[in-house]
Amino acid sequence: YPVAEDTDLAKGYILDIDLDYFSTHNPFLKIYDRVQLYEKLKEIFVSPELADDAENDLEKLQRVARDREEKLEFLESIFLYLEEVGNLKHFLVDYQQEISDEYAGLLEKVTTLVRTLKREYKEEEIDWSMIYDAGCTCDVTDLPHHESSQEEVETMVGQLERFLEKLPCPPAVITVSRSSEDDYTPATQVEMIQEMVLAALTKCLRAELDTPILYYKDQKFTFSLRSVMHVLAMSRSTLCMYGSSGLIRQASIA
Repeated sequence: YPVAEDTDLAKGYILDIDLDYFSTHNPFLKIYDRVQLYEKLKEIFVSPELADDAENDLEKLQRVARDREEKLEFLESIFLYLEEVGNLKHFLVDYQQEISDEYAGLLEKVTTLVRTLKREYKEEEIDWSMIYDAGCTCDVTDLPHHESSQEEVETMVGQLERFLEKLPCPPAVITVSRSSEDDYTPATQVEMIQEMVLAALTKCLRAELDTPILYYKDQKFTFSLRSVMHVLAMSRSTLCMYGSSGLIRQASIA
């Protein structure tokens, strides 16, 4: 959209940059790869009706969305049971509800998956909650997985610079998420991408980075009301950098 003409930006805005935009992995492709888990999860989680675009009426879309939600809730109950009990021998007894033929088929597929995983991995190595989370990412299209070349990253950073130059005014806050510890941004590239993005911000917004402040996602990070009011009242912008690796940087933009 014509960002240079957006008068609302003059009221103040936050610019959020995710480094996995420049190069990204689907981290679930690598989990329990001895059994090709991700492909097996597709057989369980993908709903074929999502790919059927023959009809796009609202009633059908609502039905598909409702069925999908109910299916995921049923699968979640299975994997939560596995997390607690470790097997599905008495799942139906404890579930205490009748299930359809479709759901019986899903239960059989998960039971087969459990046997396959236990042949290759010790029980303490299997994280059923993570497997369920991985399954929820399975759809008619996969999560993006493309490790960009150096040239591709440079091209995208150049596009970022051109975008920044069109901004009618600098942002009040800039957040940059590394997404490295969760394996979305490739570990071998995250530092390179980070430095290129920070260089672009410095070049286009005249930002000067201060000494980094280390911050970890599991720690509570708070601002006092006075400091927040001070930042809001400043005529210069503040740059904050944070990510799954914990790093926060602050900078002033002249």
